[in-house]
Amino acid sequence: MLDGVCGSFTVYFHDGGYQEVEILGNGDANNDGIEDVFIVVRDYVEGGNYFNMRLFVLSVNAKGSWELIKNF
Repeated sequence: MLDGVCGSFTVYFHDGGYQEVEILGNGDANNDGIEDVFIVVRDYVEGGNYFNMRLFVLSVNAKGSWELIKNF
């Protein structure tokens, strides 16, 4: 279902930690004929051992706005 790896990656730094956001690829997750985007977000705390990872699937609705289809 996932067509390929895009390799788009960015890091956001904030007080006490940072967040990595990466586009994993695209595919039609909800079978509506529109390509959806698969994104992973990783949260870290500086100087600690906290780590959190979330996966999001985003699509574009009929109005052309982004909407969340699934999150894990």
